[in-house]
Amino acid sequence: MTERRIPSSIVPGITARQLTAALAVLVGLFLFVQGPIWSHVWEADFAILWSYAPIPAVVLGLLIVNRTFSVGRLILGSFLVALLKYVITATILVTLMALSPPPKPRPDEVRSVVTSAPASLRVPQTSASEPAPSVFDPATLGSLEIHVRSAGGAPVDGAWVAIVEGLEPFHFRGEHAPADIRIGPSGFEPKVAILHPRQRIHFTSTDGAMHTVLATDEKRRPLVNAPVVGFLDLQIPHPPPIVLLRCAAHPEETGALLELKHPFAHRTGPGGFVVFDGVPAGIDLRVGTIVHAEKTASAPARAIARERAQVTLELPTPSK
Repeated sequence: MTERRIPSSIVPGITARQLTAALAVLVGLFLFVQGPIWSHVWEADFAILWSYAPIPAVVLGLLIVNRTFSVGRLILGSFLVALLKYVITATILVTLMALSPPPKPRPDEVRSVVTSAPASLRVPQTSASEPAPSVFDPATLGSLEIHVRSAGGAPVDGAWVAIVEGLEPFHFRGEHAPADIRIGPSGFEPKVAILHPRQRIHFTSTDGAMHTVLATDEKRRPLVNAPVVGFLDLQIPHPPPIVLLRCAAHPEETGALLELKHPFAHRTGPGGFVVFDGVPAGIDLRVGTIVHAEKTASAPARAIARERAQVTLELPTPSK
């Protein structure tokens, strides 16, 4: 095929008018292929996919029509068109997200509320989709007295403590309502949030600035990394018992989540300890603590029927 000389745009082998027309078609797909994008701005995955899929075919067709085809131009042209389309559609999507209310939860979704009251003091509710709560003989229950100490041995007040392993076979009554976590100059509020399985979380920027939600496990392995443009509604799939939160844009803004299916979570009081009553006895458990959304420690534990067992959690030495 004889190559023609044409006035190319920033995409080699394609004219500016052809590029404009191609982008108009691709952006049109994004806006309307799944219905008007503003009617489902929080569920735009299908529209995004279909707005990228035709790009190689569109570029190939224009290069053939212009007799300027080469493999290098096809690859470079597809990349440049995709980049231009991304800038346009991302700007549209972020703007619509900033102007649109958060999505309403589906009826089959289980959500939970974060309040200032500890989980052990909340009034439980039951969902028809949940299994019935486990029934325990009072004679088979015990207490755990958990002490939190600093690396130097001093008691730590205000640390969140929870049973993080061992109660998976049992079912406890849960609370179901939207979770609300705020992000601003003071970090995540509340600093530590108690969450329940399958719960969605609503993050809100309190100062209008761009924040991000960088969620990791205790070993800093990433779980979620998403921007908060005004607000963000998400669900962390299969979260570990302790999730650390940080704003990637403002690293000093930190927080944490405790994902639990039971009420055994509370903050240490004066003296640096907390007592959990009514714990199933004779079961291998693991208790964990988190302080200032950073320092974590855990230890094995076992409740003794009708007795109080003591466990000490020692925080790691702060890293320099």
